[in-house]
Amino acid sequence: MEPDLLAIARRHLDRTPAPGGEIEDKGEKPATGTPLSPLSPFSPPSVSRSGWGCHREEMLRLVLSVDEYVERSGVSGRHPVIQAAADMVVSATLTFDIETVRFAVAEFRVTVASVIAARK
Repeated sequence: MEPDLLAIARRHLDRTPAPGGEIEDKGEKPATGTPLSPLSPFSPPSVSRSGWGCHREEMLRLVLSVDEYVERSGVSGRHPVIQAAADMVVSATLTFDIETVRFAVAEFRVTVASVIAARK
């Protein structure tokens, strides 16, 4: 039977000194109730409840503008190309990166314009 990779990694971590510490000292201690990754001696970075911080309003404005753009254009939101572009916008919001959302919204507008041009 081949050894379990997770068990090997844990044994390696047990014998590897943490940066600036002894082998027993694994660095930052987890906050209560925060689970650690089995391969990391450090707790995960904390993310605010929404994850957007100061960009929350802009993200909401951009996402709502996409919805309004489709409504004003008269293109069906059920069109497969429009749905794929909408999926890209949703995926972009899940990254919690405002630049990614801006890019996805711009691409969505281009996609809607191309669908409109193809109808003519």
